[in-house]
Amino acid sequence: MKRNFLKLFLVSVLIGAAFSSCQRDKNDDDTSAATDNFFAENESDRIYDAVNSSAYENGIYKIEDADYALLPSCAEVYLDTISDSASPEKSITIVFDTTMSGGCLCSSWDNKYRRGIIKATWTGMYRDPGTVITITTHNYYVNDNKFDYTK
Repeated sequence: MKRNFLKLFLVSVLIGAAFSSCQRDKNDDDTSAATDNFFAENESDRIYDAVNSSAYENGIYKIEDADYALLPSCAEVYLDTISDSASPEKSITIVFDTTMSGGCLCSSWDNKYRRGIIKATWTGMYRDPGTVITITTHNYYVNDNKFDYTK
């Protein structure tokens, strides 16, 4: 009798635990982290393309099949490719027009407005092995969303 009671008790506990321990409280439909990550990765690619496009267009970066998006006419590119002992770094600075309402429309990219500065600095020949390229943004906005970037 004791044995039957013990078996019945153990079976009851196991069945109760199985039904009560696997309850889902709520659905997790918050996709804001994934959306933010997508935006950040997409804009990082745009910044990288903008720097390489500027380097290519200005004869700093030579490749046979250029597949970089051209910058819009409201973006200005400044080059500093003369290195000396005081400043061994060379640089490309891209300034998206900040005088226009909302910034510079990048219709050939993604139809978004950009304003602010992208600056790339490097030592050595651009894209040579061992050359370190640093890309940063300063007061850079995409459709009024600030984007801080350093790579």
